[in-house]
Amino acid sequence: MNARDFTTLFRVALRRQRFAFAAWAGSFYLILALLPNAYRKNLGSMEFRRSVIEMMNSNGATRLLFGTIPQPGTIGQAIQWESGMIIMVLTAVAALLIVTTAGRRGEDDGLRELVEGTGVSRATVFAVQAAMGTAFSAVAGAGCGFVLAVQAPLFSEVSVTGSVCLGVAIFLVGCAFSAVALVASQLADDAVGARRLSLLVLFLAFAVKMAAESSEQRWLQWLTPLGWKEPLHPFTDDRLVLAIPMAAIVGAFSALAWRLYAGRELHGAYLRSARRSKARLRAKSVFSLSLRLGRRRLTGWFAGVVAMAALVGSMAGSFVTLTKKNSNYSDLVGKMGAGGDVTEKIVSIFSIIVGILVMCEAVSAMASLAETEKRGILDVELASGAS
Repeated sequence: MNARDFTTLFRVALRRQRFAFAAWAGSFYLILALLPNAYRKNLGSMEFRRSVIEMMNSNGATRLLFGTIPQPGTIGQAIQWESGMIIMVLTAVAALLIVTTAGRRGEDDGLRELVEGTGVSRATVFAVQAAMGTAFSAVAGAGCGFVLAVQAPLFSEVSVTGSVCLGVAIFLVGCAFSAVALVASQLADDAVGARRLSLLVLFLAFAVKMAAESSEQRWLQWLTPLGWKEPLHPFTDDRLVLAIPMAAIVGAFSALAWRLYAGRELHGAYLRSARRSKARLRAKSVFSLSLRLGRRRLTGWFAGVVAMAALVGSMAGSFVTLTKKNSNYSDLVGKMGAGGDVTEKIVSIFSIIVGILVMCEAVSAMASLAETEKRGILDVELASGAS
């Protein structure tokens, strides 16, 4: 592998996705910059926090999503419990999108063919794809750890070591799902298929994490990168040494991706495409054709929205019950907004989560219109007389 070719190609790939880097990582930094002061203002005394922690840990839906809050419930522990988990999931999603764009999407657009035609080796092309995921993971993890660490002098409950440990957890999750995206890019026949396969793995990883929390079988946390934060214990024990075997797992997945990449031809795939079939497709209208072609995406999103709505509804119902039983929790929810009924606030907060999922599907559906034109489906529709 030529170092000069790698540097040049990596700079080009980084330039193409610089806005994605800035948007994702910048949002993480902003969240962690504002949270410590917000937690200190709203959580209050340690006695009040203990009552809130007991309520949160007794809520089954909350425990499935975020796990249990460590004792005694410092600001750092609260941040890594809730926001740390959310940022890890978002880092995984961002890494999947960035790697599939740099890899399989570039191959679909003919960029890989153009680059290799100039004499750049296959190993260099793969190394750049892997480096893009690693670079984003490093930017996200190091940046998040730095944002929290610089606030350590202002908040005694936020330690530098804990900040570094949380940053390492975010970095490892990003690298793990970057490797997953690399493997998926070799299995699927285009970028869309690679992203769907990667997101399916992310969903399964989250399901394994939920199984670990519900069954209290802690060894299951090692089977999913989304569960690696728990063994590391940021802001509690800060077990940074456990990052070594986690990094080894990431390396094994990356090695698997390289073996698959080396054995695959340009524009090839290991899995048979679901888009190719000898069966005749009968469609009465453009709408029925679009519905038929997008049925897998719609089914997946529908199942995800229903599952999330059920989980969120369970959480909202449990929180409403908690506010009626404990005035401290009712006061905490009341601080989230000015006036209004506490029950309405809880329902509206959790409804936003479901609304975001529906909005993502709407954006995905509109974005797929460009894909139909690229695949030639629009030409067929217009040729049939549709306006």
